[in-house]
Amino acid sequence: MKNMLDYIKEFGHVSFEERAFSEIDALVLTELEYLPLEKVVPSDENGELFATVKDIAEYMKKHKKELFDENPMMMTEERHEVSQVIAEAPRYQALKFFGVVSEWDKDTTKQFAAITVEVEPSVRLVIFRGTDDTLIGWKEDFLMTYSPLVAAQTDAKEYLAKQASLWGGDLMISGHSKGGNLAIYAAATQAEDVQLRIVDIFCFDSPGLYRSVLETKGYQNIVPLAMRYIPQDSLVGLMLESEVPYVIVKSNATGAMQHSAMTWEIEDGQFIKMEKLTKNSQLNDQTFKKWTESVSDEELELFWNVFFELLFSVGIDTVNDLYGQFMHYVQEFLKAAGDMDEEKRELLTRIALLLVSTRFEVWKDSLDMSELVQFEMPELKLPTWDELMTTLSWKKNGFEVHYRATEENEEIRAYYQQRHEQKKHEEK
Repeated sequence: MKNMLDYIKEFGHVSFEERAFSEIDALVLTELEYLPLEKVVPSDENGELFATVKDIAEYMKKHKKELFDENPMMMTEERHEVSQVIAEAPRYQALKFFGVVSEWDKDTTKQFAAITVEVEPSVRLVIFRGTDDTLIGWKEDFLMTYSPLVAAQTDAKEYLAKQASLWGGDLMISGHSKGGNLAIYAAATQAEDVQLRIVDIFCFDSPGLYRSVLETKGYQNIVPLAMRYIPQDSLVGLMLESEVPYVIVKSNATGAMQHSAMTWEIEDGQFIKMEKLTKNSQLNDQTFKKWTESVSDEELELFWNVFFELLFSVGIDTVNDLYGQFMHYVQEFLKAAGDMDEEKRELLTRIALLLVSTRFEVWKDSLDMSELVQFEMPELKLPTWDELMTTLSWKKNGFEVHYRATEENEEIRAYYQQRHEQKKHEEK
């Protein structure tokens, strides 16, 4: 099946005057931004110093092996091929890449990267990178489940505002995964005169925003300018809240692998569209939303802090650390969990089990026995999660997990539940 590489080969000889810049062109450039462009593209914000697709291709080809060894998650074979094919396409050879930024900060839990591309003399595209290989970047993603603002969103707002102040033409904004979240947030928080210059916002399998942001005038202003593109088995693209409409794109992968835009199918220069999401995607969406609604923001913050504290404590700093050592780190994680403070362990276990039990209950509620059998059966009552798993406990030197709801733990649970209900009442 054809993907963005085939699109470049098929339409790479056609100029933007003959075939207008499209969402697939935005996807191609957004995928390219996952490469370490900070190594070759100037940071000059004005665009006086810039790199071309040929500059990028030459650098990636020359340093291919070391870049693969350095970061196999980001520098994939497919992305490297994109960098080589696009350099041979006349459609993209006049593009100017500049203003590159790539930062991460463990203290503020921030992972942020962006770049600006001059598509035409009167049009520029600002691209925000999605989550990279750093554990800090992944932690920041999960902070979005309870926080109305994360550090990368602040940086995205400032980056877009700076680009708008340095240049007076039309703006397009794009991002994949967290990058799309940053694109929407940055656009929603600009002054109205900047928003009037935004012509398109492309969000590729990107999570929404914290619910309070959707109520702002700035967000409502930019919703008509935006479009989401999600695969049929999407998970990330349905997280959090959004009023931006979406197009369902066919992917040749399964499950979580559909998050990779390299698997999205394209025919005749357009995405192959699907009519509906898979049942699995719908159930995962229901699970995530029910889980976050049933846990207070305060508890979610504590849960993610404890979870990533454990990951950092066993020596994991990047996703690349897990390559070839996954089971080793699983063992270390469980040992560290067994040694940690009892209250933290209780919180981690309880909230994690709540997620699993919510998924079980959502799946159970979705079953339609009448579709499974064509003859009358006695009424079946599936067990609840608590009936299936009443005890679970941590074992310091193994994989066995054991949890028991003590009176003290129940008091902790009741406290957070009361706080959660009070917060919901205040929001109403």
